[in-house]
Amino acid sequence: MPLPRSNEQKITKRDLMRIRLRRFTRATPEKQEEKDMQKTLRTLKVVLIAALLGASAASNAQQGLSERWQTFGAPAPGSEAVNPGWAGAMFYRTGGGGGAANIYVNGEYLASLLPGGYRYAELCPYNQRLAAAYTGRDRAYSIKANAGEFYDLPQGHVSYFRVVDTGGSPTLQAVDRGTASAEISQLREQTHTLPRLEQNRNCSPELVQQYNIDVSALFKFDRSDYASILPEGKRQLQEIAAAAAQYRDATSVIYIDGYTDPEGKPAYNQRLSQRRAQTVKRVMIENGFPAASLKARGHGENDPVVTGCRKRNPRNASARAACDQPNRRVEIKLYGKNMH
Repeated sequence: MPLPRSNEQKITKRDLMRIRLRRFTRATPEKQEEKDMQKTLRTLKVVLIAALLGASAASNAQQGLSERWQTFGAPAPGSEAVNPGWAGAMFYRTGGGGGAANIYVNGEYLASLLPGGYRYAELCPYNQRLAAAYTGRDRAYSIKANAGEFYDLPQGHVSYFRVVDTGGSPTLQAVDRGTASAEISQLREQTHTLPRLEQNRNCSPELVQQYNIDVSALFKFDRSDYASILPEGKRQLQEIAAAAAQYRDATSVIYIDGYTDPEGKPAYNQRLSQRRAQTVKRVMIENGFPAASLKARGHGENDPVVTGCRKRNPRNASARAACDQPNRRVEIKLYGKNMH
């Protein structure tokens, strides 16, 4: 018959079962606690991400997705020293909406100004086409390529331009130094983009083509108005406009310069030459040339082609008039697009 199992064996088995049970019951809350901790961490992570996304969305809604790069540099300087042979241009923006205002110089990108920012550049001291357009509003680049106003920038000096909103579009407003200095004193340099102006610029204007017209063929004597243009003058201007059209893509600005002879008072001659240049400009516009590319200038009796006519003919007015005829002229000069 089988031997009975000892009490020791029975106790040992029961103890083993109790031990296993205790181990099982002790492990369960520990694992549960670990699971709860992981769940809590996941919840906190989701909440944190949602908060960050909400803050970013609010910022973008306030400023627009394209305006997140509000990187400003140093405050505006008290004065600017212009390098020899150059002209300074300070563009700034005190306020307003509409997003970033892109600044273009002769169709080349300079900067994007946000309210409170400025950008300084040194340009060639010649006639410059300056334009502004809000980011995203000029997708066809028509403003960049064609719009803007021409400004004569004085060599060795700084010209100031304030960005103002006009009817939902940014425009550049020329401002005197005193006004500009007070307005830009609290502004900071806009540094978030790099200018795309041609670095190795040739500041010598490239003369593409020039046409000279004898005023005697253009106007009746001592006249300058549109109605006083002679038939021969109209024919010459139409021929010049047709010939100049072939250079239109290579031309950035056209100067129309009027001149007189030295007879009469200098102030009167200055006004007469200016009016004649303005009339020729009108004819060029009628023949398809954009007004923004035409600059009419009067020089009076300055820069004569022939000198000494009065000295050679002190008492013969007819001879003096014939001698001075080359001085009575209008010059139409087409300058190329390397004038940055």
